[in-house]
Amino acid sequence: VAARATAFLRTHAIDVAFVVGLAALTIFVRLATLEPIENGGDPLDNWYFVKQWAYENDPTSIRIDHHKSRFGIHWITWIVQSLLGTHPRAYFVPQLFASTMSTVLAYLLGRQVSGRIAGFTAAILLLLCPIFVSASSQLRPGIFQTMYALGAAICLVCFVDTVGRRALAWSSASALLAFLAYLSHEPSSFLVPGMLV
Repeated sequence: VAARATAFLRTHAIDVAFVVGLAALTIFVRLATLEPIENGGDPLDNWYFVKQWAYENDPTSIRIDHHKSRFGIHWITWIVQSLLGTHPRAYFVPQLFASTMSTVLAYLLGRQVSGRIAGFTAAILLLLCPIFVSASSQLRPGIFQTMYALGAAICLVCFVDTVGRRALAWSSASALLAFLAYLSHEPSSFLVPGMLV
């Protein structure tokens, strides 16, 4: 395993440097541009819904609506709350994770399709897009949808480049990520027809 890792790092050192650098830059930029926690609405509904999982609650007291079905957000939030607790500072971790992954995945997709310059440009444009500043500050679906959709697109590119069982694995991974995007926000289902073509 160590020999494989060393060989991988030798052949992909530049890409690894780009990924690590972009991840660090994303975390720095997002921390510098964090918006305050919203004082109500969907983001807090998502946070408190997941927080209820750790306590014994009467299920009849929980208001079930479309926000409670966003398990593409909830599973990451649950891991964060389980590891870091429910302190307000921990609130920002799920979306910072999704934002960092989105930047890295934008680089990887651009790299796959057109090279390092395209990947770097795509990652920087995503990082600096004003809509994603807000999306990376609140527990809203947009940044999670982006992360899953980019991952699904990367898997589709890998699917096109392979055959046999590996192609089936990439296709299945793409379908899983598209489903997680759907579980983040229902309109993500509109990604699927384009993926099937």
